[in-house]
Amino acid sequence: MSTNNKQSGFSTIEGVIAVVLIIAVLGFVGLKLYNHQSKQVNTATSNSHNTSQSPISNNSQNSTPAQQSAPNAGYVVVKEWEVRFKPVEGLTGIEYALTNNNTVQLTTSQLKELDPSCSAQNYPVLGGIVRSSQASVPSSQALGKVGSYYYYYYTPQGVCSDQPDVRVMQTKALASLKASLSSFEAAQ
Repeated sequence: MSTNNKQSGFSTIEGVIAVVLIIAVLGFVGLKLYNHQSKQVNTATSNSHNTSQSPISNNSQNSTPAQQSAPNAGYVVVKEWEVRFKPVEGLTGIEYALTNNNTVQLTTSQLKELDPSCSAQNYPVLGGIVRSSQASVPSSQALGKVGSYYYYYYTPQGVCSDQPDVRVMQTKALASLKASLSSFEAAQ
């Protein structure tokens, strides 16, 4: 006696592979949508140094104390991470783009106005800051540990513009930014 056993449909292995592929595709699409939605451009206000003092009376030897200002005044604050740094004199208009939860790309409003390709959203014009729960990120300058994260600075890999004046401005701003990052700390 012979039995004719013709089965149609998926085997168990083919079914598992199909489910894994569907989950992988959905995960990839979900990740792309999440990264696209979480990409934010924030202007970090770099307030001018407010060191004005109340006038000193000529009739008194005692000086009036300086006016109190907001604790983050004069700093560039990355709000999402609650960190800050104080730009050196002459470095103004710093902007950042949070490209994912752990990377910030930097530029200045002046560079972006001169050439739209110098936007932090497009390119790390002045480099970027990475935060990591691990103590070492290769090819970067350690800025320190704030809270439970380690922060690192990485330099840009090139220039953002073909215009000579923009290149000069980018080079000067880059040098100023590197000097400013020595003040990197938790925001107040």
